[in-house]
Amino acid sequence: MATERAPWFVRNVGRLVELRFEGGLERADMSTFRLQAATNMLSVPGRVVFLSDLRKLDLLDQVVFDNLVEMLRTDNPKVERNAMIVGTASSVAMQLERLVVQAGHPGRRVFRSAGAAVRWIEEVLSAEEITRARVFLGVSAD
Repeated sequence: MATERAPWFVRNVGRLVELRFEGGLERADMSTFRLQAATNMLSVPGRVVFLSDLRKLDLLDQVVFDNLVEMLRTDNPKVERNAMIVGTASSVAMQLERLVVQAGHPGRRVFRSAGAAVRWIEEVLSAEEITRARVFLGVSAD
């Protein structure tokens, strides 16, 4: 059964969509997860930039992983960049790296450093979006 959670996806400024995830993503959560992602993407004219804090994400089961691959492929035309920050759990990091490869979009990358992720998406963000990205991840300006 799906658990009640705060929204995973939030758009606070411009076309920057923030995703913070803690724990696992269950099969029963997928429809809500997909709806939140779509709602945020459709609220932005043009393409979005995702900043995904996945440092506390648990390993995904294969069915959820396959659903995410399909979701990302479907969403590719609406995404300019997606920076995914992972934690130290190498199995989760490897799984997300595989997810990015299978999604087939060069604008999706996995980072082990929040600072590196912000520097990469800064290239396509407005000043206000950059400030928000740094606040979201707790990264100071260089």
